[in-house]
Amino acid sequence: MCSTAVTITADATTVRVASPYNPDFAPAAKRLGGRWEPTTRTWLFDLRDEARVRDLCRRIYGTDGTVATGDLVTLRLTATCDVASDVHGGLYAAGRQIAHASGRDSGARLGGGIVVLSGRVTSGGSVKNWYTVMREGAVVLIRDVPREAAEREIAEWTTRGLGSADIVPEQTPAARPIAVDRAALEAERARLLARLAEIDATLGGDAAPAPAGTQAAAVAAIEPGALALGQVIDGSLFKPDASPAPAGARCAVCGTTHHVAWIAGAGEALCAAHQDDY
Repeated sequence: MCSTAVTITADATTVRVASPYNPDFAPAAKRLGGRWEPTTRTWLFDLRDEARVRDLCRRIYGTDGTVATGDLVTLRLTATCDVASDVHGGLYAAGRQIAHASGRDSGARLGGGIVVLSGRVTSGGSVKNWYTVMREGAVVLIRDVPREAAEREIAEWTTRGLGSADIVPEQTPAARPIAVDRAALEAERARLLARLAEIDATLGGDAAPAPAGTQAAAVAAIEPGALALGQVIDGSLFKPDASPAPAGARCAVCGTTHHVAWIAGAGEALCAAHQDDY
């Protein structure tokens, strides 16, 4: 999300504003006695002017930094004529930079959260007096605009005869479900349980008892003789009639190639998770 990031903080005597560049903000800030601090890239104001500073930010950016996410909208601008910036300037709308050129033939670099749906946003003018221009017929989206700024821009865009402007609904796509390889997870679980059994057998009576109700506790409850009858193949514990399967063999139940052995009683290859499914 690319919102109009405005942050206003205050201490005992000073109000500090951090905001994106906007050609209308600097002269207005100076009229309020604002001072640019290059080391922090912020504007400093007298604390007594905090209300005026917040009002200025709302007029320029549509927010003083307190706007909620739900108040952000997508603004669509359609140009019915060439919309050009000042000489050597960028194009701005609703407190956001649409694009900025760096020369007559440079083209234009789009600002954050800008989408050109159709037409061109590019550079124009002469070598000496170049500008940024949104060509007639171009349609752009400006995402994550404070609603107040969007509504103000809609009125100004149409009043100046630049074209049409409106707020368009956009929904955030639902998160895609994460694909789960159940067979691989079951095989991994079987391998880990087999390893736990080996560890418990090695530790003997010194091993701490597993918490009741866990799979480790269930493994611990198996008679040691029963575990001894099994064997570890491909990193997993299999029943006594199992033997290594040919390379690339697939489980007849789930099709996985992981932790697969040939089960004589079944007459087919099965993975550790499905070795009893016959």
